[in-house]
Amino acid sequence: MVRRSYFNILILICLCTTVMQIKAQVRVTSLDEMLAYAGRQSIATKSDSLRLIQAKKAKLAAVINLLDISGSNTLRFVDNTKLPVSVFPAEIFGGQPGTFTNVTTGVRYTTTGTQSAEVKLLNLPGWENLKLSKINIKLQESDNKLNLKSLYEDIASAYFNVVTLQEQLKSNTVNKAIADSLYIVSENKYKQGLIRLQEVNDARVTQLSAIESSNQSGYLLEKYYLLLKILCDIPEATELIIEDAANAASAVLAPKATLNKLAVENSILNEKYALSNYRYYKKQFLPTLSAEFSQSWQLFNTNFSVFDGDWINSRYIGFKLSIPLPTGTQVANTINARYDYIIAQQKTEQAKIKATLENKQLQNDFEKAVSQYTNDVAILALRKESYTKNMNLYREGVLALDDALNSYNTMINADYALISSRISVLLARAKIDINNKIN
Repeated sequence: MVRRSYFNILILICLCTTVMQIKAQVRVTSLDEMLAYAGRQSIATKSDSLRLIQAKKAKLAAVINLLDISGSNTLRFVDNTKLPVSVFPAEIFGGQPGTFTNVTTGVRYTTTGTQSAEVKLLNLPGWENLKLSKINIKLQESDNKLNLKSLYEDIASAYFNVVTLQEQLKSNTVNKAIADSLYIVSENKYKQGLIRLQEVNDARVTQLSAIESSNQSGYLLEKYYLLLKILCDIPEATELIIEDAANAASAVLAPKATLNKLAVENSILNEKYALSNYRYYKKQFLPTLSAEFSQSWQLFNTNFSVFDGDWINSRYIGFKLSIPLPTGTQVANTINARYDYIIAQQKTEQAKIKATLENKQLQNDFEKAVSQYTNDVAILALRKESYTKNMNLYREGVLALDDALNSYNTMINADYALISSRISVLLARAKIDINNKIN
């Protein structure tokens, strides 16, 4: 019975370990899956969402600030340890005209309770501040889209670097096998006295180069995996696995890149914000009109007492017109805001020009990648054919090793070029998709 319990505990531990291993692994087969994961995992996108919430809370504060309601409730107890003295004409008290008498005034113990409130009826800076908060919400939404677009483009570049290197590693395995075969053939020929040692060494150098090429690709692959983890905020302990077929044939017919107006709209919002901010500082020089209310209760005692006695009530209701005097800081802020607005206008014009050119550049990059890919497919087919013939001739002793090695190296270069151009098509297609999607 005890053994069975230990056995059950062991199974439970194994299951828990397996579950933990599964949770600590992220496996994706396409860029879309990688971007979807990043959208859920990225701390940057979560921070942008919090900034939007913050902007909305700021709007609520701006609404409250329109009336700028202020008030206070105070209770004050005073012990006049030495009462003030006033001078009165002596004739009031039966004295000689033209003379004065010192009279102590007031009561020693005073309790005062006061309620006051002020509401702004005319608050032009407050209304402009509300407009600023509304623009800020739209601007934050636009910034979030721009940040997401930039993040997705960076992820796409790192992702396809990983895919490129994975394809190169596959090619390296094949190329290494070919290099091994060349070395074995040359070594056998050397043993038979058909070639010089120099040719064997050349074949060995080719074999070592193929091994090191594979090693370097592995190091670069690890680098871009780490970059992807950084971009997606994936913990170091979590294993990221990318299994992409890298099929460029389906990406050749990409949709047309639409004009992305996101940057232009963002620039226009920045311009509106700068204009509203300029108006806000200008309106701070304007007067404000407020309604005031105040009432108080006073209690006077000759004996030490805080609440005993008859309370005397007084109150008033009125209006207050405040005309501010400009300060140096306010003038400087207004001037700076004016020039910020002028600069924002120029940036909007720049953004409009840039958006059109970037759209054409996206389309041109894709067409260039497709043209290079089509050309590299044909070149690799020819290089493979030449290598196969030269290798057969070398085996038969008709062709020198140098010629066989040259055809091998040109075939390897053509293979790498095709891998690179194939992934370039996928990356160019991905950039168009991101451009059209986040708009």
